[in-house]
Amino acid sequence: MSVSPEPRPRPRPQTQPQPGLPPPRLLALDMGGVIVETLPAPGWAARFATRLLGHARHSLPPGTALPTIEQVAGDLAEGRARHESWKDSTLGGAERSQSELWAELSRPTWGRPLLDHITRNRADLTAELCLVWEERAVRDGIRELLVECTRAGIAVGVVSNTISGPAYRSVLDRAGLTGYFRALSFSDEVGIRKPDPRLLLDTIDDAGVTPGATWYVGDTYRRDVVCGRRAGAGTTILMRSRRTEPAPGGGPEPDHTVGDPAGLHALLRAALHGPTTSRGGGLHTTR
Repeated sequence: MSVSPEPRPRPRPQTQPQPGLPPPRLLALDMGGVIVETLPAPGWAARFATRLLGHARHSLPPGTALPTIEQVAGDLAEGRARHESWKDSTLGGAERSQSELWAELSRPTWGRPLLDHITRNRADLTAELCLVWEERAVRDGIRELLVECTRAGIAVGVVSNTISGPAYRSVLDRAGLTGYFRALSFSDEVGIRKPDPRLLLDTIDDAGVTPGATWYVGDTYRRDVVCGRRAGAGTTILMRSRRTEPAPGGGPEPDHTVGDPAGLHALLRAALHGPTTSRGGGLHTTR
């Protein structure tokens, strides 16, 4: 995301999970903030503008008039700010199409040749843009958590808002994590974005389980906790990240809060084998 990350909230007191927490048949995870930490990518607009214009010059007839890198980069940054404002104001429902996204990112002053080039190559350009406009690092402890799920016969899925599912799949591929997931639901492909519960229910349906047998883990209250509650997930878990906002007054609370994947792993082991001591960010039981 382009917005500046919010200060990390103070850790909540570490407690032991409630006894008798049933293990899930499906562990459904948000992508950004849970599987990967998303970080600002300084200079992304200029880098993408350079790639976009370079690709266009190779594809368009010689001498085609094109805008400058500086003009395209500035318009992209402004368009993304508008997109982020829309994301922050929406309460879920239909995801924007790629044509709607590019209508917001591009400007008529770019000229018809470049705009037509974008239309012809929109899917690939959107995937590249998704990979460029923020940096992602796999969170420590995720791989160990996924291995535990495989050993225990627990299905794992991804439920994520994004402008490009193919880009997120490539992130998982490069990290060597794809094989751990049974179901992948991305908002641009399903056409629904969180907190609308239908995105989570799509993963639950693909995995062949019920909402009550699902743990859903996300890193925001207003999108993820609300989504888990609306979908009827058996257990809704908040994992803190750089973008976790303060708890909303009067809003739904998660069943558990964990500081990182190690804390989630400890919660899962407690459900499978009995309580253990977390070596990571700890866990907090809120139900």
